[in-house]
Amino acid sequence: MTRTTRTFLMLGAVLAAASITVPTSARAQSDRSRVDTTFAFGKNGAVDLGLVSGEIIVTGWTRAEAKVNAWVERGTLDVSFSSGHISVQTRSQRHNLGEARYEVMVPIGTRVTAHAVSGDIRIKATAGEVEAQSVSGDIEVLDATNRVTINAVSGNAHVANVRGSVKYEAVSGDFESEDITGDIDAHTVSGEITARGARSAHFRAETVSGDISYRGSIDAAGTYDISSHSGDVTLEIPNGAGANLALQSYSGEINSRFPMTLQPGQNTGTRRGRRMEFTINGGGARVTVETFSGDITIERGASRTSKEN
Repeated sequence: MTRTTRTFLMLGAVLAAASITVPTSARAQSDRSRVDTTFAFGKNGAVDLGLVSGEIIVTGWTRAEAKVNAWVERGTLDVSFSSGHISVQTRSQRHNLGEARYEVMVPIGTRVTAHAVSGDIRIKATAGEVEAQSVSGDIEVLDATNRVTINAVSGNAHVANVRGSVKYEAVSGDFESEDITGDIDAHTVSGEITARGARSAHFRAETVSGDISYRGSIDAAGTYDISSHSGDVTLEIPNGAGANLALQSYSGEINSRFPMTLQPGQNTGTRRGRRMEFTINGGGARVTVETFSGDITIERGASRTSKEN
């Protein structure tokens, strides 16, 4: 089964999950179209939010309580509240749901799961694990820890200030990350992948149509695997960092701002339509870059290490 097929199957489950009815025994209230309440909530709790169309906003705060303000134009909300778990889902027997909006405040450290069919998701300052899925809509995750997982069919994703691993899969959409301290694994069929200020020991990026850019630290024992069928690739390596590079572009140019120590039989300089293997600063990290139709550029960045905070 291909990665793209798995993505479609997984996001089909998102469609189903957005209209699943929470069992009656688990509901805190009877059917309703609006909820506005505040209650005690532990910092290690979990939140599960789902809607068909609209917007989900989750924000972390320092209080030991949760605030839920949610409404749906047509249909009803199924809600389940406890001191350790929050669930809010839209429901309609006739599948005639209107726009919905969830605004949820939770203690810092809360685990958040959010899914939407056609809607945007914004999760910020929770400092916990995040999982976000949307069939059609943008996703933004700011200030999270441990692990961030994002899946989408059509929509852009922006992730910033994460202390933990980040995984992104999409069919059509751009992925932009900033200040990630942890591994990054990003895949999209049609879209750009950008990592700025990354401190990653393992970076993997793949797109069929789109540019890929990595700017950040290079771990001496790390791996950096980049592949784009139709798009340019830019990789920034800090001064003083060592790397073993294997670069291949079938119809583009390969350029490096570093002096290159090539394998026997190869020449320095710009190469077109060839595979090049060389080392920088005596070798170190394993870097593999491949593009069919695009240029590969190795840039020189400011001195830094993967241990910076």
